Amino acid sequence: MREDRASQRMLSYFETGLRLFGHSFYDKRTVTLNDLEDCSAILDSRLVRLMPFEDDLGRPVIVLRKVADEGDEYTTKDLTVERIRQLGLNRNHFAKVHWYIVHAAMERGCCLQNGVVLFCDMRNTTPQHIRKVGPVIAQATADVESCVPLKIRARHIILEHNHLLVRVAIQALFSFFTLAAEKRFVLHARALEDNHQELNKRYGINVNILPADVGGTVDAEYFAHWLEERRAAGI
Repeated sequence: MREDRASQRMLSYFETGLRLFGHSFYDKRTVTLNDLEDCSAILDSRLVRLMPFEDDLGRPVIVLRKVADEGDEYTTKDLTVERIRQLGLNRNHFAKVHWYIVHAAMERGCCLQNGVVLFCDMRNTTPQHIRKVGPVIAQATADVESCVPLKIRARHIILEHNHLLVRVAIQALFSFFTLAAEKRFVLHARALEDNHQELNKRYGINVNILPADVGGTVDAEYFAHWLEERRAAGI
């Protein structure tokens, strides 16, 4: 039974890779940043980032941030709902980026054994925002995570303090993931400092491995430099 599941996952893995990257994936069986040229806006927006350090349990941390909403302060590199529409970005574009970041995490020797942790910054999210772009990103994420040989140990969702309306909307969004995945969601909806303390004491995630935009100490330019280094190396 377990072998059947492994075979099915492997088949799904190659089918998904072919669907996202075409025949180049069949020929190379690997993906580089050159294969994501049509996704540069998503990468530049830092919507999905791999952090440079692991948590206390030796698990790589992938940070996801929300698409900029109306009324948010954002830069020209940030993605907004309108910019997504203008650029014609769809589920496959977001899936390709998630595929690349997840596989970058898998390059670390600790990853296959320990799995990864997702840290999702959903502060200032509105139900309208979730309705417009949430399902697309959730489906893209599920497309990748359902087939890669990697364990998602937990998904930590950071919300505003007592933002109950958004909690309801987030719970509705979880329906796009499998039941098994839902069991690994952890909601944090207290003051940011309290969230950090809880993450550190209970889950081994300290501010030294989180980006500055969520109260961590990892420089905002880290991810841009990381992309430059990998692009220069052809990976």
